[in-house]
Amino acid sequence: MSARNLHDLLAEAAAARPEATAVVDGSRSLAYRDLDRESSRLAGALAAAGVRPGDRVGLLLPKSPEAIAALYGTLRAGAVCVPLDVEAPQARLTSVARDAGLVAVVGSPVPGVPVLDPAAASSAAPPAVEVGPDDLAYLLYTSGSTGEPKGVTLSHGNVLAFVDWAVDEFGVGPGDRLASHAPLHFDLSTFDLFAAASGGAAVVLVPPEARLFPVELARFLRSAQITISYSVPSVLALLAARGGLDDGPRPDALRAVLFAGDVPPPGPIARLRALLPGARFWNLYGPTETNVCTWYELPPSWETQPRPVPIGRPIRGVEVELVDALGVPVPSGEVGEIVVRGPTVMQGYWGDPAGTAAVLSEDGGTRSYRTGDFAREDEGGNLATSR
Repeated sequence: MSARNLHDLLAEAAAARPEATAVVDGSRSLAYRDLDRESSRLAGALAAAGVRPGDRVGLLLPKSPEAIAALYGTLRAGAVCVPLDVEAPQARLTSVARDAGLVAVVGSPVPGVPVLDPAAASSAAPPAVEVGPDDLAYLLYTSGSTGEPKGVTLSHGNVLAFVDWAVDEFGVGPGDRLASHAPLHFDLSTFDLFAAASGGAAVVLVPPEARLFPVELARFLRSAQITISYSVPSVLALLAARGGLDDGPRPDALRAVLFAGDVPPPGPIARLRALLPGARFWNLYGPTETNVCTWYELPPSWETQPRPVPIGRPIRGVEVELVDALGVPVPSGEVGEIVVRGPTVMQGYWGDPAGTAAVLSEDGGTRSYRTGDFAREDEGGNLATSR
């Protein structure tokens, strides 16, 4: 693959299949040619507003074709995208803006930060900047449930390492339609956006009602002819229990069901598999600091069992090791902390060298991250979490 950065994926898709659908949002759709042109316009507007390579730009827009164009435009300007939660309280937004040192925000205003309205952006030419795999692409803030939120820095290469693997593993291609469940400030959204562009597929935004009501989600998956869905296990559990799939029409185009983010409940997952016999199911594991680092496909013989679904084996190019409190590898079959090393591992925590040093180390140019999660290797050689 020739892409050296994430926005190259869009440019290549637009060049190869300009009329193909890139984004669908209800009755609206945007072709790859138009998404590429709109992102170029936004990149030019950001540069005209004084944004320079490496600057952090906030994105405060509901998930929409405009938001996706703004994200690509930010990257094309050489800036670092900081997606913000549109439902977050003002104090949280102000805190993140201050910590990240935002020089601009696209969309709704944040106090003290210059705002750029995408609809009013000028048509200035995009800047001629060189962006490589080691340059920062994202600054993603964790939820902060265990303390102050941390800004996770991810380079273009970090995200591409996962995307390249995912496109190959799941066979993402021009005929696919990917359901986009996750908000842009969650790392799950990187699969929807960039794997779709890499494979020339369409991203179909999940409407608000489908995020709230399982019956509506089932209807959306069917009517939108979704072929690949990537969400959290709790969504799948609700879909299995309350989606009306027992006695109603089913989303038969769905061929791949991916899930990550929390521990999948075996019973509901097995039930959904029975309701969707034409789909294959994958459990993906990885904190924001590593994106996806391991994967496990549920075999055809999977049945309801009182044990967790394994998180499986490392993805291509990634190494995973289980260690004790001293960092020494544990014997096979024993529980140890999951340590991830390889190209998907973050660059560090923004403005927090002490926090970075506590979990991140580097040896010969390869970064290792101590996840704080624990697992053991089962009899089949797959990792099973111990949470």
